[in-house]
Amino acid sequence: MTGEPLSKDEGAGAKGPAGTDFLHEGKFVEALLESIPGILYVYDDQGRLVKWNKKHEELTGYSAEELSRTTSEGWHPMEERAMVAQAVEEVMRTGHGEVEAHLLLKDGGSVLMQFNGMRLDLDGKAYFTGVGIDITERRRIEDALRASEGWLKYIVSAMHVGVLLQGPKAEILLCNPKALELLGLTEDQLLGRTSFDPAWNVSHEDGSPFPGPTHPVPRAIAEGRPMLGVVMGVYRPDKGGRVWLSVDAEPQLDMDGRVARVVCSFTDITARKAAEDSLQRAFEENRILLGELQHRAKNSFNLISGMVSMAAGASASAEVKAALEDLEARVRSVSDLYSLLYSAGTFTTVRLDQYCERIAKSLVGLNGHVDLVAELEALAAPVKNAAAIGLVLTELVTNSLKYAFPGGRKGRIYVSLTKVEGGARLSVRDDGVGMVLAEGDGRGGTGGMGLSLVRGLAGQLVGDFKMESGEGGTTCLLEFRFPGVAGDGA
Repeated sequence: MTGEPLSKDEGAGAKGPAGTDFLHEGKFVEALLESIPGILYVYDDQGRLVKWNKKHEELTGYSAEELSRTTSEGWHPMEERAMVAQAVEEVMRTGHGEVEAHLLLKDGGSVLMQFNGMRLDLDGKAYFTGVGIDITERRRIEDALRASEGWLKYIVSAMHVGVLLQGPKAEILLCNPKALELLGLTEDQLLGRTSFDPAWNVSHEDGSPFPGPTHPVPRAIAEGRPMLGVVMGVYRPDKGGRVWLSVDAEPQLDMDGRVARVVCSFTDITARKAAEDSLQRAFEENRILLGELQHRAKNSFNLISGMVSMAAGASASAEVKAALEDLEARVRSVSDLYSLLYSAGTFTTVRLDQYCERIAKSLVGLNGHVDLVAELEALAAPVKNAAAIGLVLTELVTNSLKYAFPGGRKGRIYVSLTKVEGGARLSVRDDGVGMVLAEGDGRGGTGGMGLSLVRGLAGQLVGDFKMESGEGGTTCLLEFRFPGVAGDGA
């Protein structure tokens, strides 16, 4: 510590742990004052610098002799001297104070400092003492941070999405102009408001209330994770309706893992939602129309089936009667398909297992001496494939009923449907007398009309048809493929 003692009794009588007179020797005080991270100064009541530390000399560039001749007036730029003088006056009046000002250096430069001062009364004299800390780097960082914050505020303000910064209690701390526009509020109306405020009048897409605790921001706070793409309908009195928003809430955690704030952003999807609602209404109208068309098609096929049945009953020719009965079965299989589509309310796919069971039962049920055993795996198929598969099944079951059980012979017809890779396998087997497979056989051989139709339909399905027959009965296999084979619930 440089300069003259403030009092001849300074430090007298102070003892250290081992009885050493540290303060009397001045070493302890000098070491303590030199360790201060800044310049130390003591001015007397005349404004003369009477004590300082080495850092004062190092920073200003003045020697001890030069400093001993300085006063408090010349250390600061002219434009700051009145401010500094006012701060010194406050210290002398109240006992303490502080000020930020530039300290002039010997080389003509200056350093921005933070000066802290206090009044010291010794031997009836008033002294001004304090410490000055170089805050140049701190100010540079603060200025850079302010500039960065300014750019951030500009970017957020220019964004075409609403942005809110909300605190740990879901209170709104900051907002951008787009948020005010979308919510129809002023900044004074919005800031400080929380997500729990019932005045929001928010609803879900189905029109049900959207309670505050379930809003995205409170949920993000409670669960500590983002809430994304939440659709909310906020009532706007000025518009007399709701504005629909897609809301994201991103929590920001502190060092302890607690939510410190939440960034809430939202976009106006009112127009998009109106278009989606319009599209949904159009789809519903088309669904009803297609359902009506299916119903009419089903009725038309039932009418045709009934007319063919009446014609078969009125025919005197056994050959014509048989042909008409085959035609009726084929028409009925298509009618069954439309019945299933209409009852299921679908337009593109059908439960193939239910369709096959319906066809097989309707055909076998007309024959009192043959039983049906069906093992059908749940399977959904495209409608365009299902119609051909139904006709194949109709032909195969009809052939078994015609030729496998002559003279009222009892027996069984086994129908199975199983999934295979990329498609399915349909099997129709009977335990009847078997069929002759020679070309041109009148009981349904390879040249018969029914099997020719089956092979043609198998070709449409890009399938593979095989038939084996012997004394133990006949087995027909059709493997077919189509994309998107699905099981139960498809």
